[in-house]
Amino acid sequence: MSDGSLSQEEIDALLQGVDEMAPESGPAPAMVADTGALSESEKQAFMNIINQQMINASNTLTTIVTKKVDLSDAHLDVKSPAEIRSELAGEYLQIRIDYTEGVAAETLFLMKKQDGSVIADLMMGQEGTSPPADLNDLYISALGEAVSQINSAGLNVISDKMKKAIKTTPPNVEIVSGPSKVMLPTGDQIARISSTLTIEGLVSSTLIQMYPVSFIKDVVSAGGPAPVSYEMSQPSSPVTAHHVAPSPDQVKVQQVQFPPLNIQGVSPEQAANIQLLMDVPMQLTVELGRTRMLVKEILGLGEGSIIQLDKLAGEPVDLLVNNKLIAKGEVVVIDENFGVRVTDIINPVDRLMGLQEK
Repeated sequence: MSDGSLSQEEIDALLQGVDEMAPESGPAPAMVADTGALSESEKQAFMNIINQQMINASNTLTTIVTKKVDLSDAHLDVKSPAEIRSELAGEYLQIRIDYTEGVAAETLFLMKKQDGSVIADLMMGQEGTSPPADLNDLYISALGEAVSQINSAGLNVISDKMKKAIKTTPPNVEIVSGPSKVMLPTGDQIARISSTLTIEGLVSSTLIQMYPVSFIKDVVSAGGPAPVSYEMSQPSSPVTAHHVAPSPDQVKVQQVQFPPLNIQGVSPEQAANIQLLMDVPMQLTVELGRTRMLVKEILGLGEGSIIQLDKLAGEPVDLLVNNKLIAKGEVVVIDENFGVRVTDIINPVDRLMGLQEK
């Protein structure tokens, strides 16, 4: 029977076990930098950029859709992908625009499907009151151009601050149902910016932008002059930016004067705005003529009925784009198909002035 003491063999075995459990000698493993958090100063610096983006994008979209557009009251918070998905519900339009040169980042815009439909309807020259339930390729393309303008408004400020040219991919627009289908930027933590989007009498909703936290850190740490500083209301999390004018000692402020369209030609700024829409496909319609009929006359139509139109024989037909007259022409036959030879073009400036008067 043992007296409770350990033999030499047992002591050696215990010492060998301790050696096996001890960590190997050598340098400690490198610590991975925590990029999941943003300091208050980093949040404020990036919100200055977003605030300027909201102002520039509001002005650009107002010009394009010919209705007052306002993006304001942006606020930033940092959340995990699971937290963001838990707050999403219903159908969304997700628009991916990735930064590919100058800086690498995945960016995502989210808006309610109905709100995106209204914006696309306005981009197509309609009233926005009865957008289609299903967005076709024309509407998807128009919506992508609208969001591209919002992104470009901030991209210009970021490019100036980082002192480098930045290129992005074309916008990729998708309709998603449910939070699990949303393609969030990669990372354990995502910076989410929520802004109030209003279009006079049509939309009052929220536009969401999402960026990797590392991208924001790269932007705010870049050299060069910072963008115009805006006052921040209660700089606690989440950080909120309002459209507050800078104080006189920060920048000289004067009222912007927008020159009216002149009959000689468009200004360089107006030409640039028109150029933005050159790749948007439109529907062209040729109208032979019109007439008004009573309901009983319409119900009485049958095979062989003749309808008299309001145009004389040989009179030019009208060429319409989204129900707006752009030209006149004469009907011709090309092989076995009808065609139209354009005889008169409505001056582009007159068309723009007509839009302004609406």
